[in-house]
Amino acid sequence: HTFGETEDQPLDYEATKQEMDKLTEEINKYLESKDELTKTSEQVALAFLDVANETMCRPIRNHTEAKGYSADEHVLSCFGGAGPQHACAIAKNLGIKHIFIHRYGGILSAYGLG
Repeated sequence: HTFGETEDQPLDYEATKQEMDKLTEEINKYLESKDELTKTSEQVALAFLDVANETMCRPIRNHTEAKGYSADEHVLSCFGGAGPQHACAIAKNLGIKHIFIHRYGGILSAYGLG
């Protein structure tokens, strides 16, 4: 249960940190076997964000370039609960200078109107 047995409890920071530390330890064992620099838990978490952001950038880039446009000539419109959290990194990756965040973007996305 993500939010506890009654699904109304806050996330457990300590449990999350413990699992992230275990994952980081596993990643670092692999890196050490390749004689590469190890990472902190924070660096591993940021790497996950980088992968997520690039995964969102790829279809935007592919869609605009397939039609002969450059993404950096457009405004990034984001929606969804986490859209604004990723918007700046995605815009930077695509060279986009302007972002539009609709005040009801999370609600619109919940209704399927993103």
